[in-house]
Amino acid sequence: MITMRPSGGYVAAVRGQNNSCDVVFIATGISVPRTPRAAQGSEFIETYDSMSVDPQDYINKSVLIFGNGNSAFETAAALGDVVAYIFLVGKRRLRLASDTFYEGDVHATANNLVDSYHLKSLDAVGEHDLKNTPSIVEDGELLRIMSPGFVMQFKSRQRYRKRLEAKQEYKTGAEGRYSDAFLETHPEIGRKYLEMRAGYDDTDGSSWNIDLWGTHKLIMCYGFAFNETVFTGLLPCQRETEDCPEMAPAPGRVQIAYRHGLVNQQEPIQWQSSRTQDFADRAWPERTYPTMTDMFESALHPDLFFIGATMHSNDWSNSSGGFIHGFRHLIAGLHNALEFARHQVPWPSTQIPDVTPGAITEALVTRGSCWE
Repeated sequence: MITMRPSGGYVAAVRGQNNSCDVVFIATGISVPRTPRAAQGSEFIETYDSMSVDPQDYINKSVLIFGNGNSAFETAAALGDVVAYIFLVGKRRLRLASDTFYEGDVHATANNLVDSYHLKSLDAVGEHDLKNTPSIVEDGELLRIMSPGFVMQFKSRQRYRKRLEAKQEYKTGAEGRYSDAFLETHPEIGRKYLEMRAGYDDTDGSSWNIDLWGTHKLIMCYGFAFNETVFTGLLPCQRETEDCPEMAPAPGRVQIAYRHGLVNQQEPIQWQSSRTQDFADRAWPERTYPTMTDMFESALHPDLFFIGATMHSNDWSNSSGGFIHGFRHLIAGLHNALEFARHQVPWPSTQIPDVTPGAITEALVTRGSCWE
């Protein structure tokens, strides 16, 4: 755990031993899965660290995945061969790397679900505003998603349905001689089709269609957050608000400020392409990238530097600083900058004795082809 010294500098406590230091480099990465938020029933949502990796647990199951980034699509690709169908729903427009030219968006190697969706398979990709936190209610072998205010009414309907089922009076439109024949020839979609044709539909009046938002498995793939454990000894707060008790100011505690809001604060343009509008609406992921200077130094604490994936804070959605083939060069650049600023060691350079266009071109090609 790292704390600040009253006289300046930092103290790193490692295995019960305190080590004083003047400069700290944080390389804890973005490694903590985001926890589910639900007004009721969050225990039914699985995450990266809790979901089963055994394909047998998903055979012929319906799976609803929250999220539409690389994590969500990679999870869908891993389950696609065994599940009945996958419904992937995100909070924003789907961004494909082939459209945005940003490698943090969905790669072609992971987006097979887009093809199965466009080719009219049972899989689907959608968008839904999840700011109004839903509730999750168990309904037999399915999990139902609904508005919190509809839970009591839905449970009342459940009890009424059970009474009708006990009397064998429960009807959904999927009964009768014609229906039996139709179900035999259409075993996958027959019952659902007949129920919808008969007008059988539960809705809570708040855009949650209870019949539609029913699934065997709920998996949350909302990405990862910055690991604050090195400063607090606790996992980071995952609530949307900033008033996290574990990060309340305290003597010697290192505070982390995060980038938030829209990346490009600009006035909306009346006529523009969907890609331009998408960039204008792009918001920072919650509690992920600490604020820092151009030299990756903490905006709140001098001599505290961030290295690794968190360096992406300075070029998120624009370049490759969040990936190893990108931040390895940023780390090398930071090393050279600190060597020059603190020890007057000049940046590495190549002397060209014969300053001619041909010699300069040859040096540039050699340097650009050299992987160090």
